[in-house]
Amino acid sequence: MDEFARIRHWTDQRQPASLLAAQGVVLGIGDDAAVVGPPPDAGGPVEWLLAVDTMVETVHFNDATMAPEDVGWKALAANVSDIAAMGGTPRHALVSVSAPKAWGPERVRRLYDGLYACAARYGVAVIGGDTTSSPRDLVVAVTVAGTVAAGKAIRRAGARPGDAVFVTGAAGLAAAGLHFLLAAAAGAVPA
Repeated sequence: MDEFARIRHWTDQRQPASLLAAQGVVLGIGDDAAVVGPPPDAGGPVEWLLAVDTMVETVHFNDATMAPEDVGWKALAANVSDIAAMGGTPRHALVSVSAPKAWGPERVRRLYDGLYACAARYGVAVIGGDTTSSPRDLVVAVTVAGTVAAGKAIRRAGARPGDAVFVTGAAGLAAAGLHFLLAAAAGAVPA
């Protein structure tokens, strides 16, 4: 499969035209660059928020702790969270995947299954990216663009003593789960 066939295999017909239009997408995946306009629901002047995260196999994930779908979900969700933390609405995602031969087309498609499931959950239009080969480990980089009403971005520097801080879930539960999965993969936990 050549590069363009792989891109079609991973991305073709994955999102409805109505979602793309709702996010202001004029031209999505398939050209040298995407073209977007202001989302119709923006309701006035907006500022753009841009976030990027990179995940590297064996550093941020491995087969013992995450399925390919989980990797795809996490790669997009990290950026959606950053946009939401600033009071914004996530709109568009650019996805770059550098895959070694061990990650064949079907395994990468499973990664995209998770990524598109996350995109559907949060209404994000996947509008482009890049694919390259990698000598050993998978690398996934996702950039998300979002909007916030002009002058209304919530910044870390805006926090003041007495402000409420919210945490979802039990603190430390994710770390405990990771330690359990790694111990199970090493055979240190009874089945």
